[in-house]
Amino acid sequence: MDSVAFANAINGLSSLHQSVAQQFTTLMNASLVYPVHSTQDVITAMASYDGYYFDAMTYSNMSTASGPLTGNVYTTGITTAKDDSTNSHNLTMSIASGGSLPTFYDNSKAGIVFGSSVARANVGGGTTGITLIIAMNIPSGGYSPTFWSDSSAAGNGYTLNYNEQYASISFTAGSDVVYAPYTKGSGTIVLAAWHDGSTLNIQICQNTAISNVCGTIAAGSSQASLGANNDAAIDGGGATQFYEVLYIKNAALPASTISGIISYFSTLAGAPTTLYPNAPSVAIIQPPALPSQTVVSWPTANNNSPSPGHSSLVGSYMISDNIWGPPAVYSQTVSAVQETVGTVSMEIDWNFTSTTGSVKTYPNIQIGQQQAQQTTTDARFPKLLHNITTLTTQGISFTTLLGTSTPWNAQFDAGYDIFFSANTPAPAAGSYGGELMIWQQYNVNGLIPGNEPQFTYNIPGGGTALYYVQKLSIGWPYVAFIAAEQTNNVGLDLMQFINYAFAQGYYSGASPALPYPFTTSGPYIDMIEVGIEVSYGQGKTVIQNYAVSMT
Repeated sequence: MDSVAFANAINGLSSLHQSVAQQFTTLMNASLVYPVHSTQDVITAMASYDGYYFDAMTYSNMSTASGPLTGNVYTTGITTAKDDSTNSHNLTMSIASGGSLPTFYDNSKAGIVFGSSVARANVGGGTTGITLIIAMNIPSGGYSPTFWSDSSAAGNGYTLNYNEQYASISFTAGSDVVYAPYTKGSGTIVLAAWHDGSTLNIQICQNTAISNVCGTIAAGSSQASLGANNDAAIDGGGATQFYEVLYIKNAALPASTISGIISYFSTLAGAPTTLYPNAPSVAIIQPPALPSQTVVSWPTANNNSPSPGHSSLVGSYMISDNIWGPPAVYSQTVSAVQETVGTVSMEIDWNFTSTTGSVKTYPNIQIGQQQAQQTTTDARFPKLLHNITTLTTQGISFTTLLGTSTPWNAQFDAGYDIFFSANTPAPAAGSYGGELMIWQQYNVNGLIPGNEPQFTYNIPGGGTALYYVQKLSIGWPYVAFIAAEQTNNVGLDLMQFINYAFAQGYYSGASPALPYPFTTSGPYIDMIEVGIEVSYGQGKTVIQNYAVSMT
C-alpha cells in the first residue's frame, strides 16, 4: 500500500470513528435523563443560562443563573429581589397590584397563589428561545388564566395560558402557537414549554411533547409577568397555584435536562408521571390512508353513510372514515387497534382546507346498526330502550391542532352521535327516528353556549357537570348536549342524557313517534358512535381505551 492509499485509509477509519462517536453521543443524549435530585441540581442545570428559578414550597429559595437571591421572604410578599451578580442583567422582581402571597396546600405540599397580586420581573424580551417548567395546579374556576407572559401586543413575545374555547393549555410565541389538551381541575401537573429557535413545544408531565414550527420571534416587553397577562394587572391567573417555576431566556434547555427537571418537580409537588395516555403507536389497518390532494365527488345519496366506503370491523366496533362532504383538497388517515377484548383505540390525522362551516367528515368508532341495509356490529343492537338498565362508556379523546391551525381558523366538535328508531329497528337509508349528540370537546366559531336550556349531569363517583342543550329539526329531531367545561373524558353514563332528552319531549315531533316513557315495542337505540366532526382545519384526534357496556 503506498503512502497516499495508507493516508486515505487512515482518514476513512478516522471519519468512521467520528461518525460512530457522533451517533453514539446523539443516541445517548436523546435517551438519557439529566439527573435532577435537588434544588442545587436545578441551579446547576441552568448555570450557563439567564433566567430564574424559585421554589414556592420553601418560600425562601429563589435562584438565578448566577446563583441564589437573598433577602426575599415569600411569606411577607416580595417587594424587591435583586440579583447583584455579573450575569447578563440584574434581576428585579416585585409584586404588582398590591397584596401578599397567600399560601395553599395540595397533596400535603405547600405552594403560593397570587390572588390579586402579580409577580413581575425584568427578564422578558427573548426572541430566539425560552424554557418554562412550572409545577402547578389549575383549578376548575376562573376564565382563561395566564401563567406566564412577556408579550406587550399581539404578535410579539411569549405567553403561556389556558384556552377555554379549546380546552387546552396554549403556548404562543409571536404569531405561532401550540396547544396541549388539558381539563382544568385535574390536579397538580408539571408543565414544560420551550422554544429552541425552530420549534415551539409544550409538554404536560412526561407525556409526549406537542410541537409546531416556529423561528425567531418579535421581542415582547422586558417585563415578564407570572400569574397574569403581561399587559394586565390580573386576568384570572390568580387562581392558579404555583409550586415550582423555572424560566430561561433566549434558550431551550436540552431535552434530557427538561425531562429530568419535570421528574424532580413531579416528585416535589406530587404530580403524576403522565396525565393521560400518549397517542397509541399502531399500524394502519383498514380504512386505508386517503391520499392528499384528492379530488372527490360523492353522490348525494351517500351523504349519511360511510363514504367513500372505508370501514373495518375491530372486535365489536366498526371503524369508519365517514367522509361525506369533502372539499376538493383534503387528507385523512385513520388508524385503529384492539387494545384488549372489548376495547379499541383510534387515531385520526385530518386536514381539510375548506373554510365553510359545513361538516366534511365524522370519522368514528361505531357499535350497532345505523341503517337497515347495514349489518349490526354487535348482536345486542338495535336494543329496546325499555330493556336497558345501564349504558355506560369508558375512554379518553383528545384533539390537537397542527400546522397553521388555531382556534380561530379551525372548526370541529368531538364526542358522541347516537341514533334512535321508533318501533322498527334501524330505519331505512336516509331516514332517522331521532339523533342525540354529546360534545365533550369543540371549537365552533359563533357557538357561544349560554342561552340554551341547561342539563346537570351527575358524574359517576361524585360531582356534576353542566351541559347546554340545543334542539334542532334537520329532517328528524336532533338534540346536542354541549359541555360547558370541555373535557377529554368520554366515559359517560349515556342513559342520563337519553332519559333527559326524551323526558323533555325533544323527540315528540319524530315520525313515526318515539314514545316516552319507553315501551316494550319502542323506541330502539340503533347505534352509538364516538368520533370527531370536522368542518375545516388540520389536527390529530386520539380516542383511547374506548368501550361500551350495557345491561
